[in-house]
Amino acid sequence: MRTFLGAVIIMLGVLLMIWSLGATDSLHSQVSSLFSGPPANQSQWMLIGGVLALLVGMALGFSHRQRPRTQ
Repeated sequence: MRTFLGAVIIMLGVLLMIWSLGATDSLHSQVSSLFSGPPANQSQWMLIGGVLALLVGMALGFSHRQRPRTQ
């Protein structure tokens, strides 16, 4: 179950990162950065959230706990 949950969180993190990079390259973001300088805060937070979700998903998906064997 942890592996499945980790895989789902990894996929959500990747999708969030792709979405934030697409929002950074949009026409609205380019026009706003022309007048205000740095990219929008929303796209930065989406990228940070995507990276964090990717790391949490990897930690959940790749952590294996040894279960005691029953005979």
